[in-house]
Amino acid sequence: MTYTPAIALGLTTRNRGGWYLPAADGGQPRKSALWTYTFKNTADDLKTGKNLPPPLEEGSQTRFDPGDQPFGLWVSNDDFTNGGGIDNHERHERHEKRGNPARPTSA
Repeated sequence: MTYTPAIALGLTTRNRGGWYLPAADGGQPRKSALWTYTFKNTADDLKTGKNLPPPLEEGSQTRFDPGDQPFGLWVSNDDFTNGGGIDNHERHERHEKRGNPARPTSA
């Protein structure tokens, strides 16, 4: 799978993204970090397509292999303390079976 940020809007603070496996017992999911960036796109970037996607920090990666199990994606911003937005992993399982092109791309 490939999970890449498309655009950097808002404040110039560190943003992080990754994926997770849901906990079997309904507890906290097991999160895996993929990428970080500290960047904000400008109006010129949007007009010209420059810096899109935003430049990722050293050590970042965009590809992962969740195997054959349900997974989810998360994103967080260091200025917020809510632990990052975790989406609904069941949706990814359903989309994977249908091959929906609006989801993360397969390897």
